[in-house]
Amino acid sequence: MADYNTEPAPTKLNQVQDQVNDVKVILKDNINKVLERGERLDDLIGKTDDLQATLFLFTIRIQDVGRPYQMGAFESVRLSYPVRIERA
Repeated sequence: MADYNTEPAPTKLNQVQDQVNDVKVILKDNINKVLERGERLDDLIGKTDDLQATLFLFTIRIQDVGRPYQMGAFESVRLSYPVRIERA
């Protein structure tokens, strides 16, 4: 029977080498996952920057649109309620 068994008995060195190979596969998978996550984070950062710039432009435009109405409301309030200014 020994003649038909061509596989050598697993030695301690072979077992350790197999464990090292398993760890290498796991590490490669983890590195790939971290790189993918980094790419997604970069995409989110870019989208956040775009959103912030859009919000900035929106606030400027809304202020420009609202300013004439605010001034008109201020004028009507000023005309409706005369204020007496006393000089010291």
